[in-house]
Amino acid sequence: MANDGLYVGDKSIPSMSRHRKIGEATFLDPKDLMTHIFVCGASGFGKTVLSKSVVEEAALGGIPCIVLDLKGDLSSMALAGADFGASREIESLSRSILGDVYDEQVRGYKDAERANPFWARRAATFAKKVDFQLFTPKSTGVRPLQLSSFPKPGKSPKDCDEQEKNDYLELMQAFVRAFLGRLRQKESKGAKAAQDEQFLLELLKYAWENNVNLEGTDGLSTLVSWIIAPPVERLGNLPVDMFMAERRRMDLCREVNSQLMGLEPQWYTGVPFDLDQLLAPKSGRTPIVTLSLAHLHDFFDQAFVVAQVCHSVYRWMRGQGGAAAPRLLLFIDEIGGAGGSQGFYPSYPHNPPSKSSLNVVLRQGRAFGVCSLLATQNVIGVDHRGLGNVGTWGVGNLTSANERKRIHETIGSASNAVIDIASRLTSLNPGEFLIRKTDGGIEQISERWLYSAHHVIDPHQLADLATLIDLRRELHQDEKSNPAQAIARSQAVTPEQEPMLPSQSVTPLMESVNEDRDVAWDSGDETVLKQDLNDWTATRSAEQTITKPRSVSWTISIPGSNDKILTAPGCYILGRHQACDLQVNDPMVSRRQLIIDLVAQSVTFTADSGSKNAPIVDDQELEPGKIVTVDKDVLEIEVGTTKIQLRRLGP
Repeated sequence: MANDGLYVGDKSIPSMSRHRKIGEATFLDPKDLMTHIFVCGASGFGKTVLSKSVVEEAALGGIPCIVLDLKGDLSSMALAGADFGASREIESLSRSILGDVYDEQVRGYKDAERANPFWARRAATFAKKVDFQLFTPKSTGVRPLQLSSFPKPGKSPKDCDEQEKNDYLELMQAFVRAFLGRLRQKESKGAKAAQDEQFLLELLKYAWENNVNLEGTDGLSTLVSWIIAPPVERLGNLPVDMFMAERRRMDLCREVNSQLMGLEPQWYTGVPFDLDQLLAPKSGRTPIVTLSLAHLHDFFDQAFVVAQVCHSVYRWMRGQGGAAAPRLLLFIDEIGGAGGSQGFYPSYPHNPPSKSSLNVVLRQGRAFGVCSLLATQNVIGVDHRGLGNVGTWGVGNLTSANERKRIHETIGSASNAVIDIASRLTSLNPGEFLIRKTDGGIEQISERWLYSAHHVIDPHQLADLATLIDLRRELHQDEKSNPAQAIARSQAVTPEQEPMLPSQSVTPLMESVNEDRDVAWDSGDETVLKQDLNDWTATRSAEQTITKPRSVSWTISIPGSNDKILTAPGCYILGRHQACDLQVNDPMVSRRQLIIDLVAQSVTFTADSGSKNAPIVDDQELEPGKIVTVDKDVLEIEVGTTKIQLRRLGP
């Protein structure tokens, strides 16, 4: 991985007339993964895309990933954009899987490739370096995964320290709750449900202490016989028959026995869920292990898989030992689910098996290099108390006032940037996010285009997707043995080479709102850079178009330079850097200090959230990130030691 870290998008500047994306890449420090990441936002505003970009970057940096695909929109990461059209077979399968959006996906990838060579190099490297693996639990149609109702802990109780023993008992309780939920298709509640849960948990503890295997169909058969004739005489201080009457045990026995009939045994067939094998690099490529659950329409089946994965991750990380750097990324989208008892990480009083299992991984993962990436559009329904320990937050547009208030309460007090988070969230466009980092700083970004396709894959297309994954694997294996073929079909750099940094690429530091304005460059051949800029602007999206009508004029007087005429509506960046619209030669002025947004008769000022020196407008000090609107004919602006005057000239 390049020293820059995880490239998730470009910095975006808020303004009243538009949000301006600047060619300054935003990176997350890989160590930020250690305190986990939470992403939220309204439907259609890009939270899944932002989350997938984190997964792509982690895999690009050699961090294996486990992805739980609840809806079918995460498995499309197997379609790397750099491989579109790599062969006739891959193109045919890609068209079949993506359907009507195939041409749109190819066009978007090519546009991003031309626009940003830095992005293009990473995208090409991603296609070569990542090994995608797809599994479908309880389905023999693609690649089944062997799970178990009651998997064994990694160690015997006498070999565990107290924390490890407590964690395993918590995970066992989650298994029991998941098992009963699948049996009864409802959340375990009431005195009888609690009694059943406690009884099964005691049997699991007995099996753990006596090294009895309860995995698979053989394990369930053993459990059935134990329910009829328990291997212990007392539970707590009561004889077994006093704790649970024989008639009640027979009812429970018949329910458990149903898991040995019909389709239920399919849970126990397929590839063993052995993380040591699944997460091992394949021919130098980093695995993204995806469990597709879209075919499991029942919430309790999906929650059972989440509990299984968390147990396997915990057992694996305990075997690996402590770590100071990321070792594994676990990604679960839509943890809010349908809300309430149908949520995977809901707020009190709901406690599905997935929640307690995730809590174990969230609490203990950071000590072992296991990082969690959780996302949802159901902001109110998730457990914010548990998420309060998450270090990095990505928050998109939220349409509900209650949701905005909840987010402001959760992360606003933990941030060192003095901005009104709730009001800022209402103005975010699709693909724009406020990022709260582990150091408490907040900045606004526009997410980047993905290195892979983004599409909801129908469960019936999973067989085609599995075939495409095999073809891609063969393609890149051939390239390793035939370097000439690799060079001929791709311009990707090898993972050892340093990707071109954004400041070295043809993307300008900032966009101009005036298409005919000369662009100031730090270095390089100006003629070539301007030509590259012309090529780049030809592919810009609609959000970056130029506003034509201008009805109000202003003049700005900056010491050391000629007066300039500004027209409204328009947005201008003022700062020390030569690429700013309005440059101020003052060492006390920040590289990008102030956004001046001319909106009809008024002027809106926004102090850059990353600036240490607060600008002053009409004797009012502007807080970082705060938007202030003024309606006056003459305005005095002070930045650093420089005093600037802005005068309205009229239409």
